[in-house]
Amino acid sequence: MVAAPFPGFWGKLHGQEAWLPLPAHCLDVAFVFWHLASVPPIWSRLEAAAGRKLAPVQQDRLAVLAALHDVGKANLGFQRKPFDPNDPGVQRAGHVRELEAVFDDAALRERFACAIRAQQLARWFEDPCGLEALLFASWSHHGRPLKFQGERTGTYFLANQWWQPARGKDPMAAIAEVLDWAQAAFPEAFSDGEPLRATPRLQHLFAGLVMLADWLGSHPGWFPVGPTTLSERLQHNRQQVPKLLAAVGLDSRLFALPPLTDFAGRFDFAPRPAQACVDALDPQDPRCCLVVLEAETGSGKTEAALDWFFKLFAAGKVGSLYFALPTRVAACELFARVAQVFARWFPDPQARPAIVLAVPGYPRLGAQVEALPEPGEANLWQDDEELKRRERIWAAEHPKRFLAATVAVGTVDQALLAVIQTAHAHLRAAALSRSLLVVDEVHASDEYASRLLRALLEHHFRLGGYAMLLSATLGMRARVHFLAAAGRRLEPLALEQATAEPYPLITLASGEAVAIPRGNPDKPVFVEAKPWLFQPAAI
Repeated sequence: MVAAPFPGFWGKLHGQEAWLPLPAHCLDVAFVFWHLASVPPIWSRLEAAAGRKLAPVQQDRLAVLAALHDVGKANLGFQRKPFDPNDPGVQRAGHVRELEAVFDDAALRERFACAIRAQQLARWFEDPCGLEALLFASWSHHGRPLKFQGERTGTYFLANQWWQPARGKDPMAAIAEVLDWAQAAFPEAFSDGEPLRATPRLQHLFAGLVMLADWLGSHPGWFPVGPTTLSERLQHNRQQVPKLLAAVGLDSRLFALPPLTDFAGRFDFAPRPAQACVDALDPQDPRCCLVVLEAETGSGKTEAALDWFFKLFAAGKVGSLYFALPTRVAACELFARVAQVFARWFPDPQARPAIVLAVPGYPRLGAQVEALPEPGEANLWQDDEELKRRERIWAAEHPKRFLAATVAVGTVDQALLAVIQTAHAHLRAAALSRSLLVVDEVHASDEYASRLLRALLEHHFRLGGYAMLLSATLGMRARVHFLAAAGRRLEPLALEQATAEPYPLITLASGEAVAIPRGNPDKPVFVEAKPWLFQPAAI
């Protein structure tokens, strides 16, 4: 039980006597969102989702809507919850589903609309329903899309009372204060500007970015819990949020690529034929949003993919890399190889992106198991060198955050969860959207996983993302299947035609093929049997 009620409306509690005002927490999340949107690959994905070029005024408006993500905390049942633990009426008080009572009661709805200045905010959108759509997206920040379905169970009947003024506190006045703080932070949002179209794709991406911003904006190490004023919080966030995004790797612009102008300089050996063909691709060519590389084992597909990431990253097309493999064993093995390449590119460990092993149970950076500091320790993060090091691997703390890393090597299922109806799928998809998605051994996927991968690729491409598929034995039908995700509809070739196609081969999103010269057509290949079926140690 917390010792005494906070005099205003609290947004975060820490310990027994530390409260953060609700408007301050909402402002923290809004600032994180705004700076996330400023990262060029994420900004371009927002534009793709909106179906148009966006102006700074739209960025400010989206940040204001992100600030409203926690207005449900203004209900008095939630506010009293830490102080009245024995009151059965507030034991189950939350701050998301309780908003349904506001929409069902005409008087409450009118007061709520007045508090958030709904008439003014609605003019930010082409469609009158746009405001409500993005509000619901922001209220889905706990991981699942919110939809009120007329339920009359649980705390619904109590929630109506919790939104009424009582004990000198008015929930709607608290919500109005949240908007006042947001307007002070982003005044241009309320100036003239072109209205935005709240497309379904924009709603999904916005929801994922708000989830990500809320996770970052809720850590007491980065956003201290305690009394604060609007001016103090504005100053703190303007100084610290850019550092935060750089520290955890979400803003990778500070990782300056070395002046390695060719493949040989990047890898210290001359490229093999498949690698040379990939290296010749143009990052500015829209056909290269999808690159399918089919080549035999040992042809250097891994280095070709890393080289392609280097070129896309240098061109500002992507801000991160996710290297997906079919098994945990393969991911662990490749992790070490990728780490070696990045150690070559970034000799200074302090200026090197964190390389995360995205395999649940293996939250690794280099060879060490890592975790975020305890909240009490984390309050010293600005001055403690050890804690600064830990911040860089924030993405490794939880599987849902793996895709937020600058560089991650993991299993393909971590990416596929971005298009399955599971908690935080929107967060995964939003984080992945800025990445070059490399799927190795794509031929190993079964029919179910292949269909999920196609859905993921389709969503990824429609946001302007980039992907590369690697395989030694990709079939014609599978290739056509994945090209369809990039918008290129082709009919599978007949068997005779398919077998006559060149190999190895690069296929672009347009369906155009680039034949790769055979490096060593007479390479000897042999199979040696070992009697190890029942000898796991020998294997």
